[in-house]
Amino acid sequence: MSRSLIYLISEDWFFLSHFMDRAKAAKEAGFQVHVVTRVGTRGEEIRAAGFNLIHLDMRRASLGPFQLLREIAEVARIYRRTAPDIVHHIALRPIIVGSFAAFLARIGRVVNAPVGMGFVFSSDTIKARLLRPFVVKALKIALHGRRKIAIVENDDDRTELVERKLVKPDKLVVIEGAGVDLNAFPYVKRQDADGIVVMLAARLLKEKGVREFVGAVEILQRECLNCRFVLVGEPDPDNPGKIDDKELKDWQDRNLVDWQGRSNNMTETILQADIFCLPSYREGLPKVLLEAGASGCAIITTDVPGCRQIVTHMQTGLLVPPRDAVFLAGAIRTLVRDGSLRLSLADAARKKVESCFSNKIVNERTLSVYRHMISEDIDNRS
Repeated sequence: MSRSLIYLISEDWFFLSHFMDRAKAAKEAGFQVHVVTRVGTRGEEIRAAGFNLIHLDMRRASLGPFQLLREIAEVARIYRRTAPDIVHHIALRPIIVGSFAAFLARIGRVVNAPVGMGFVFSSDTIKARLLRPFVVKALKIALHGRRKIAIVENDDDRTELVERKLVKPDKLVVIEGAGVDLNAFPYVKRQDADGIVVMLAARLLKEKGVREFVGAVEILQRECLNCRFVLVGEPDPDNPGKIDDKELKDWQDRNLVDWQGRSNNMTETILQADIFCLPSYREGLPKVLLEAGASGCAIITTDVPGCRQIVTHMQTGLLVPPRDAVFLAGAIRTLVRDGSLRLSLADAARKKVESCFSNKIVNERTLSVYRHMISEDIDNRS
């Protein structure tokens, strides 16, 4: 008998970049897959994969209680109509909305995936600090339940959820990120040559360390270092930490970075780079670092949750403190000047991605969670 599975996720583009592979694996395993999300420009790609796409007007920027209640009611209606065997909620808002909706619709099996813990936990703004206790309380309610499993992407998030008593240890699984398709990101050995390209590719948010990256560029340009700095990505208009257009224009006018906008082909984009930077404040497990490591870049990232799950300092990349442009500039300077170190770190990063972070590993571990939830119910009834 075919089982049905719903993914509840805020944006269609995020589903495509981080959960499409898992959804395809679930479909191949016999699940009928539904995707409930805000449908933007990427909906046809989801439908083309054979999934039932359901539009939900989930507004990440709205924190009003009436909007949240409206979303809960709408998701509950979808759950009653679809009657899924499992619902998989991805990120903080879908977890809170989806868990209350699942309770109203009497959906038994719930997977909650607080990927990266979100703006409320990574930002130091007054708004984030004020929201944090309310989000923690809502998460405690959402994550608790006999037939619920929480999936986190790194050991730090696991420790934090357990220490905050948001979830019991036996209801928590670590699955390290979305994985990467090693065939889509083949290893290409870079040459120890002049004209090094240093890249940051991410959503253009404060919390991704974009300003620290540009600050490091300002330091290094004064030294006339022989390298070029590339910025890939676009602002996320619904995120409070977005970098505005005025700031981006100023960076371009001052010839600090070559801003290339959003990439439609990350394989080709990353192949431009010799050194890949992600000076983020906090992550779940950043897929872009896996893609960079798989394709042969030397990695510089911050010593924060998620990033340090991928990079071991001086073995598979360099770790620097977050929010520190001076340390970041020093790490970039080191790798630009030391070609042998740059190439050895890149080689080691590829080997680690192959052994720990392929999408096949992630897909199978996710499917094992689904199978366990279904078999556990069968065992309890027998």
